[in-house]
Amino acid sequence: MLQSAPVLEKFFPYRRHRVNFHAHSTYSDGSCTPREIDAIAKASRRKNALIGITDHNNVRAHEAFASPRIIPGVEVKVQEGGVDVLLYAEREKLIAFFHDVVRPTLDPFDPLYGATRLKILELVGSAHEAGMKMVIPHYYHTEGLSVLAPSLQREVAKFPVAIELNALLSREANRKAKEFARAVHRPLIAAADSHRPDQYLAAYTSIPLRRDAPPTAENLFCSLHAHPNFCRKHLREAGLSTRLMTAWNVLCSAGPFSLLRQYFRSGS
Repeated sequence: MLQSAPVLEKFFPYRRHRVNFHAHSTYSDGSCTPREIDAIAKASRRKNALIGITDHNNVRAHEAFASPRIIPGVEVKVQEGGVDVLLYAEREKLIAFFHDVVRPTLDPFDPLYGATRLKILELVGSAHEAGMKMVIPHYYHTEGLSVLAPSLQREVAKFPVAIELNALLSREANRKAKEFARAVHRPLIAAADSHRPDQYLAAYTSIPLRRDAPPTAENLFCSLHAHPNFCRKHLREAGLSTRLMTAWNVLCSAGPFSLLRQYFRSGS
C-alpha cells in the first residue's frame, strides 16, 4: 500500500481537473456567495472540480474569499461595443491588476455593468504584459467580440486568448465561436456562465495537469494552449427555463436601466 502512490504517479502522471471558467457570485449578478460556490465545487461528484469566479467589473469576491477550488477571475467590459473579456491570474496579482488598470476606468454611474474607458487592445495588451490569462466569452452575442470589425477581432486573437463555448447560448452561437477559434488558431473552452446554483458545474473543460502541478490559472491555461486536443469540453446547453431564470436573475441584479444602456450601446 505504501508504494501505491508512487506507482500511480509513474504510470498515470496526469490528473484531470474539471473547470468551469465563467461564473458569477453575489458580488455581481450571481445568486451564490463565493463560499457557497466553493461548497458546490467541493461537494461535486466530478473529481477535482474548479470554478472560476468572474464577476462583472470587480474583484470583491476574491478580496473576501480564497480557496484552492476557486480560480480568481474578472469579467471586464471594454469601451468598444460593450464587449466582455475574462481575465485570470493568481489572486493577489489579479486584485492588483484590477485596481491599477481597470478600476480607474470604471463608469461612475454604472461601475458594475457599464463599459470601462478601456479599449479592447489596450486591455488585452496590458493584461498580457502583466501575465494575465484571457478568454473571449460568448463570442456571438451582443456583448461578444463578433460585434467588432473583423480586423479588430483578428488583432485581439493575436494575443494568447482562448475562445468560449457558452452553455447559455444557442447551438448556432457556439458554432460561430468554433468557426472563429478555428480561423484564428485559438483553443476552445466550455463554460457555464453560471448565475444560479444548478449552473455552476453545468458546463466545464477537463484539463490534464501533472500530479505535482497545482491547478492554478497559470498551469491550467498553459496546459490548454500546449495540449488543446487533450482538453475535453463538456457543454450541456441550458434549456429555455434556465435561460429565463438567468435573465430574471440578471435583471434583478443589474436593473433595467443598466440593461437598457447596454442594449442601445450595442445597437441591437
